Amino acid sequence: MKRSRIRLLMVMDSLAVGGTETYVLSLVKAFPSLGVMPVYAGGTGVMYEAFARAGCPIHRVDLTAEQLLDPKRQEQAERALTQIMRSRNIDVVHIHQTPSGLYAADAARKLGIPVVFTVHGAYYPLDQLQRMRDAGCSFVSVSVSVQAYLEHQGIPSHLIANGIDFEQYRSETSNALRSRLRIPDGEKVVVYASRLS
Repeated sequence: MKRSRIRLLMVMDSLAVGGTETYVLSLVKAFPSLGVMPVYAGGTGVMYEAFARAGCPIHRVDLTAEQLLDPKRQEQAERALTQIMRSRNIDVVHIHQTPSGLYAADAARKLGIPVVFTVHGAYYPLDQLQRMRDAGCSFVSVSVSVQAYLEHQGIPSHLIANGIDFEQYRSETSNALRSRLRIPDGEKVVVYASRLS
């Protein structure tokens, strides 16, 4: 009998604070209503509680670049990921970072599980992107510029642009914000958005 729900393994280096982790958390929260049951594998971090509150099973696997420099740790990581994929009956693996994604993709390929790699920027080493492509990963770009970057490398991707969770963030009128921050009406305002870790 075939399951009606898709079991998706999300793999990241850690649960630190950052854009990629926030993106994955938003997916973890949205997927169950779409019939997708997410599971997380990777390192821990300050966003652990948010993932746990979202009802996402968490498997701790040390996938940081420093740990994976040791060949013994590479083997341990791949074995741990393989065991999680088998025990959770994973249908699709969704990776977001390297090096964690490289080991997850290798484990998934050996088990015949498809892999999706969401590329969050133009900072991934080119040899690793090519290795993911050669391994048969399907690529997702989070912006037009990332999609163009991948196309320049000969890697096709599907564009699924980043969005905003309007339950967490909301717009506010300029007047209300100026008043709250005590900024006079005639003063110029410069806004800078950046990663706040």
